[in-house]
Amino acid sequence: MFAFASTYECAVQQFCIPCFYKLFPTGKTSSDVKLPPNVRPELCPRSSGGDQAAPLYSSKARMLTVGDGDLSFSRSLAQLGYAEKLTATTHESLQSIRSTYPNADEILGSLRDSGVTLFHEVDATNFEGHSALRERSFDVVIWNFPCIRVERGADGQVSELEMNKQLLRTFFRSVKGILAVGGEVHVAHKTIEPFSWWGLCDIALEEDFQLFREIAFDRCNFPGYTNRKVLDRKSFPCHDARLYIFTRDAPAKHKSRLSKKVRLVDMSDTEVVAQIDGAVPRLGKQKRANPAAHQPANLPASRKREADTASQSLPVHNKKIRFDA
Repeated sequence: MFAFASTYECAVQQFCIPCFYKLFPTGKTSSDVKLPPNVRPELCPRSSGGDQAAPLYSSKARMLTVGDGDLSFSRSLAQLGYAEKLTATTHESLQSIRSTYPNADEILGSLRDSGVTLFHEVDATNFEGHSALRERSFDVVIWNFPCIRVERGADGQVSELEMNKQLLRTFFRSVKGILAVGGEVHVAHKTIEPFSWWGLCDIALEEDFQLFREIAFDRCNFPGYTNRKVLDRKSFPCHDARLYIFTRDAPAKHKSRLSKKVRLVDMSDTEVVAQIDGAVPRLGKQKRANPAAHQPANLPASRKREADTASQSLPVHNKKIRFDA
């Protein structure tokens, strides 16, 4: 499993408890070192979105977002510079979105102003049935937290297990028709029970998609994004989520659609494990009296230089793993 360098650095340099739980949702490190209790995600120094998120995708990639509830994820991508090649879709109708999400008109206006192509009532299990999408091809198709449409936000529970598995199965089957050669399917998915019972990777393999990369999902990489329940304005915890990247190529030969600037950390690296275990005893003991001091923008120049020096020494695998634009 890998982590974005920003998540890892926030955990081990800022002693950020929420970021530690993004890496270790069970509350124990790979060395079985126990973490202190988790805290609100808003206590992460990066949660305010004040820092510009690093580019994650190739600027040349044609991107499609699927089932993007209130479209806040698509808006985040647009604001990060991907609007020109981004097509955003929702499963719900325009009327349903406006009646469910109080900020819908604001987000819709932002997407239109930035030039994002937008479609509503798109069935992710039947792209062939959409006259506009079936004529296009995409380099990256993204579906965050797929689940069936159930009233009262009761998605992902045991009684819907088989329906959710079938949803994934038909999605992977359908997406083949619009995925460009060498393209990727990105699925953000929770890993705690009952979501771990879905067998996401097995279902993908059944449809000839292989797992290329598994990365700890970090909502801070997408400023302004709020993950929503189906037909519900409520959010839900996603510290246990993983970003699964699937491809129909052989993983060893695949050229990633992520940006060349992306830095990933191999969580099995011995130096990484040692740094993590060394940081755990300091969790919850740093700057508790002044949470604002966690903000990187407020660090004194000397501290910023220290942080920069420390980050340069991190075992970040941007050399071992090549990402082509």
